[in-house]
Amino acid sequence: MILKKIILHIGHNKTGSSYLQSFLAINRKKFLKLGINYPYTKSFKHAKQCGITSGNGLLFVENLNIESLNEKEIILFSSELLYRKLLYKDWDFFQKFLKKNGPQLKIILYSRNLFAHALSRWGQRIKRHKEVKDIDSYLRNNALSDVHLCVLKWITLSKEFNFELIIRNYSKHKTNLLDTFLKDVIEKKNINMKFNLPKYKQINRSLTFSEYEIMRVCNKIKNLKGNLSDLLIYQLPLIEGTKVKCNQKTYDLLYEKNIETINKINAQINEDESIIIEPPEKVVYGMNDFAYRSLSEEQISLISSYIKNHIKQENIKSKNLNLISKINKNLSNKFPINLFLNKKN
Repeated sequence: MILKKIILHIGHNKTGSSYLQSFLAINRKKFLKLGINYPYTKSFKHAKQCGITSGNGLLFVENLNIESLNEKEIILFSSELLYRKLLYKDWDFFQKFLKKNGPQLKIILYSRNLFAHALSRWGQRIKRHKEVKDIDSYLRNNALSDVHLCVLKWITLSKEFNFELIIRNYSKHKTNLLDTFLKDVIEKKNINMKFNLPKYKQINRSLTFSEYEIMRVCNKIKNLKGNLSDLLIYQLPLIEGTKVKCNQKTYDLLYEKNIETINKINAQINEDESIIIEPPEKVVYGMNDFAYRSLSEEQISLISSYIKNHIKQENIKSKNLNLISKINKNLSNKFPINLFLNKKN
């Protein structure tokens, strides 16, 4: 079988990659019938169960001779890790690959509106990387959007090595993500093929604001076993996350730092996929909007110290969900913290 097309879906992060990878794993046999090989990895079992995975992209960076993996005319890899790895860590490998296979390559890249991504990025740092800072402190320290700078790098590479680059704005396709993805991957004649869908429409859901606050407290406690965010996401997948906001000062800084990059991107991509910098009324909370008032660093330190000294360190298990729900409710209703932090709990 002669390999005609190599498709890389590279994310970037926070653009629905886990959902698409779950879909691809579930429907691998159907894609094979269409002449598209989505190479198998051990993560497929987890992906089929709507778990958070990084796709099969590592298979790509481990094999310069892609033909050895393939049994169909088209081979497909998906991983948001590729978005940066191929530009930096694995650039030597990728450069050799581009020189050999550039015309055969199609890259599908999803980006996102500036603040939609920035606010979601903070949430991911809380969930996965032990972040403790409130949203304004974090964003002011990370005001320049490196993901959008990388979009420019991918545009430049596509011109230099003559590969097809499809850029989609996830913010505009969030509600029809799968349809958009399929149109970019398979031939039009196969669009109506019946596929099996993941159990949940959203994988790796956002947390509620009060869940984020609880996670900030947990992240402050060193050596705390288990990951509360995974428990919340997997055990309570249907809870709708909060659309978090920042203050005006943070907004102004991000706008100033990123407007030039966004304008350069939009000048080179399809107008329908242009990246938007949302207006303040959509993403900025008011001075009297207490729903977005985060715990201060002093409060985080005090609460985490209390928990560390009074609650036995052990893996968080499902039996603790009642306590988690109680804390969530109390924070949402702005009750004093000491109503639920006591020895009886």
